Amino acid sequence: MPEEKSPRPETPASPPADKKPKPPEKEPFSKAETLAFLQSALPDSFSEAYTFLGQDFLLVNKASLPELAELLKEDPSQDYALLEDITAVDYPQNEKRFELIYILFSLTRQDRLFLKLAVADGETAPSMTGLWESANWAEREIYDMFGIRFDEHPDLKRILLPEDWHGHPLRKEYGLAQQDEEWIARNLELIKPQSHLGVPSNKEIEHLDVSQPKS
Repeated sequence: MPEEKSPRPETPASPPADKKPKPPEKEPFSKAETLAFLQSALPDSFSEAYTFLGQDFLLVNKASLPELAELLKEDPSQDYALLEDITAVDYPQNEKRFELIYILFSLTRQDRLFLKLAVADGETAPSMTGLWESANWAEREIYDMFGIRFDEHPDLKRILLPEDWHGHPLRKEYGLAQQDEEWIARNLELIKPQSHLGVPSNKEIEHLDVSQPKS
């Protein structure tokens, strides 16, 4: 007599494909002493303070950014002396489409703080080079990739792309394969690059240098 097999447990139904998992939510700002200090010293310098995925953020008002950053750096109770980085994000659907993000770190407290500043297209932001020399290259990279200009920057020019390149590659309307074909044709004298991004490889450049007749 064949052995009876026990019925398999029912597999739970998979959630609908269009039901996305709930994204993480903002939580109350975790640095209570820092928040109380800033609310007392510069109460109008930021519009929101919150914690997200374990990191603390302040949404800073543009006019107050230099004073707030200096206070966070110089006051012994805060001591955010290190500017780790400045970066940006593009949200074309927002009225102020760019967000500048300043990442500060306190070596004595081993603590990190993020400052966020909303900037409209064509609007400038205050340069932090007077407080941190390292802001020089970070602001140049943001200008190069996003087109955001910084007031009183000592040498605001492109850092990754040629100075006369058209466009800013990290803006959302700049396509993945988009290139400044006019600049490439003018400066590299290419007839038809074979690369899928429209930019020649070193071998292609060497081949063109050898195969094209000298004028």
